[in-house]
Amino acid sequence: MSWRSVTWGVGVALLVAACAALLQQVTVSNGAADTGCGSAFDVVAGRQGWRDWWALDVAETAPGTSSAFRRSRECPGALNGRMLVAGVLVLAAVAGVAGVEVTRARHGAGVRPQPPPAADRFRRLGGIVTASGVLLAAVGAAALVLLVADPRSTLFLYVDRPVAVLFGLLLLQPAMAMVLVGRALSLAAPRVAEDDGDQD
Repeated sequence: MSWRSVTWGVGVALLVAACAALLQQVTVSNGAADTGCGSAFDVVAGRQGWRDWWALDVAETAPGTSSAFRRSRECPGALNGRMLVAGVLVLAAVAGVAGVEVTRARHGAGVRPQPPPAADRFRRLGGIVTASGVLLAAVGAAALVLLVADPRSTLFLYVDRPVAVLFGLLLLQPAMAMVLVGRALSLAAPRVAEDDGDQD
């Protein structure tokens, strides 16, 4: 098993752990009872926030108790810490995979023979188009998840939730097409190199 495979596996595991950290329910405790704050994803999606915790505290807390307004006081810090953990995990995954890929690319550039200029341009263009498509698709998918997860979005006053999801998936098609075109350009680079060699 190569270091590249190990790094990609660890990167995927870190991303899964980050998603789990965002989706896991957070509770705060005073030693006697636990109080739920929701998940970090609920906060990011706008499903829960300080107003909800304040309303629950007002409805449930008896005047003069030591645990008064525990949600309002402790939930923001607990959820911010959970989001910080998820962010660190994502950054570690991206940094690890990117570091291995950059090192591998530099090592390969020093060992392999220099490709013809046309093939090199095809390969670089394919990499740029593929990376742009992946980035746009990831951003679009994240925006779609946040939109659908927010039950108070005014969009759902005009369209149903499944229609919004379908429309969002259709908007992701150009980004997926960019990924396919980029891969096709990268795969065509060896053929261009062979054609240049035949012409020489």
